[in-house]
This record gives sequence, structure tokens and C-alpha cells, in this order.
Amino acid sequence: MRTDLPVTIRRSDYSPTCHLIDDIELVFDLMPEATLVNTRLRIRRREGAPADAPLHLHGEGLELLELRVDGRALRVDEYELGHDRLSIPALPAAFTLSVVNRINPGANTELSGLYVSN
Repeated sequence: MRTDLPVTIRRSDYSPTCHLIDDIELVFDLMPEATLVNTRLRIRRREGAPADAPLHLHGEGLELLELRVDGRALRVDEYELGHDRLSIPALPAAFTLSVVNRINPGANTELSGLYVSN
């Protein structure tokens, strides 16, 4: 959640993630009003992380169109999708996550991520 007040975040506030991303592949089908982003991530659980640790991904202004783990489409009851967060529980120790999102760069006025400029 964004506020107008600055928030101090210290390095000591961070902890290691439960998952490591070994490889990322992004493919963009660029259109000013409806860009498709196909993402493929090779992910593995960090050594010592709990076996039931969910994967948390953050993003803003994304419309989730497809979500697959090792090629299998996930049902809506197999993940949680919030305003700016995707959580996937019960994942194997190593897997490939495929995500297709639609974004609207023309409506992005915050000038972060993908946006249309002159």
C-alpha cells in the first residue's frame, strides 16, 4: 500500500527469500493499451527454507491471464491473487513457473515499469 509519508526500510528489516530464481525469460507483445507479457521463471527452494513455504510475487497494474507450474495450468483455488501480490503455496523444491499478464502501458502515469512516453 502506498502512502505519501516516507517509510524507512533498513537492511536489517530484510530476510532471505525462501525461493531462488535461477533463470528468467520475458517475452513482450507491445501494444500501448494491452501489452502481453509472457514470463518463464526457473525457481528452486532455498536450502533450509520450509518445504511448505509459499512463493510470493509482487506487481502492480497486472491482469493475470495464465499461471502454470511445470506446464500444468493452476486452478484459481491453487493460488491467491491480491491487488499487488500473487501467492502460490504447495510448490515442489524446483519448478518452472509460467505467467501471462496483460498490462496497459498507456494508463501507467507513475512512470515505473512499462509505460508510454513521447
